[in-house]
Amino acid sequence: MRNPHKSTGWVVSATDETVRFAGTCFAFRSPRLLLTAAHCVHGQGLDNVSVTASREQIQRGHQVVRIEVHPVADVAALWIERGADFDPFSGVSRGLDWGEEVAAFGYPEDTLRGDVLPTPRYFRGHVQRLFWHCSHLLYAYSAAELSFPAPGGLSGGPVSSRKTPSNVAALVAENALATTYLQSRTDYSDATFIFSEKVHSTVEYALAVVLEDIEDWLNDLQVDA
Repeated sequence: MRNPHKSTGWVVSATDETVRFAGTCFAFRSPRLLLTAAHCVHGQGLDNVSVTASREQIQRGHQVVRIEVHPVADVAALWIERGADFDPFSGVSRGLDWGEEVAAFGYPEDTLRGDVLPTPRYFRGHVQRLFWHCSHLLYAYSAAELSFPAPGGLSGGPVSSRKTPSNVAALVAENALATTYLQSRTDYSDATFIFSEKVHSTVEYALAVVLEDIEDWLNDLQVDA
């Protein structure tokens, strides 16, 4: 089984005043080429974005030298300076299907508060459905709905199939909320009293970009660009 620590890192956004954890990223086909969610780097310039993989590197992460964003999907490619030791995913898993067992890995913390750093977490579940998704963030993509949530910071993390763990099947993009409303109503015959009760429950699901459907774009990425 792949060691996810060696394949993934944090996207860090830094200014003169603050250092902010922006999301998860992972190496794809090369230690220099990493993928993340586009919204993790939206509006950020190259001087503000770096990639790090350990507590010791938080102040000296790998500088991002180029960013390319997919035209519609919530996916961005990051090129970093040479010298990184990430263990990249070999390629894209094809044929992701309903009910398939998958795993995700990332750093679901949405901020760097003092000495509180992102905590690595492993998620396991299955694909609940596949559908075309138009995001409230204005992205559109072929999505896999997963049976576990995507806490803040897991965005950009890799999703791999149990069948092909050396490849990546999808990229975590956002969290979806499914809300169910249950209402009971009692009407007395004389219509003088009406009893109504409304109950709602909310369940969270991760939505991930299915990478097979943007594989042409991924294939056009030049590793040494």
